[in-house]
Amino acid sequence: MSVKEINQYLLEPATKHLLLKSVAKFYDQLGLFAPTIVVDKLLFQDTWLSGVQWDEMLPTNITKQWEKCISELSSLNDIGIPRWIELSPSSDYSLRLFCDSSERAFGAVLYIRFQESKTAKIQLL
Repeated sequence: MSVKEINQYLLEPATKHLLLKSVAKFYDQLGLFAPTIVVDKLLFQDTWLSGVQWDEMLPTNITKQWEKCISELSSLNDIGIPRWIELSPSSDYSLRLFCDSSERAFGAVLYIRFQESKTAKIQLL
């Protein structure tokens, strides 16, 4: 999905149908953008709890949160993810796993930390 497509949603009336459409547009096979996308998914869950119908306008509080999420999603366009990590046999490396949860969501991330000479580097796996 491009930034132009994301910003296009701001021109249409905010409905439950449009919110689901925007959430479903993101195909994130590896879950790298999950911390960003989960906010939209939680907003969609909130629309179910509020009893909003499919083509009914979203409540003002949900609309404002969704518009904020849409504007923040445009920053994802500038992210690049390297797919290669070069480690020399003499590298000292370790894996670092972090996880957290709340009542509504959970997440985990895995990093590799490697040190060559006196330089330490960390990279997302």
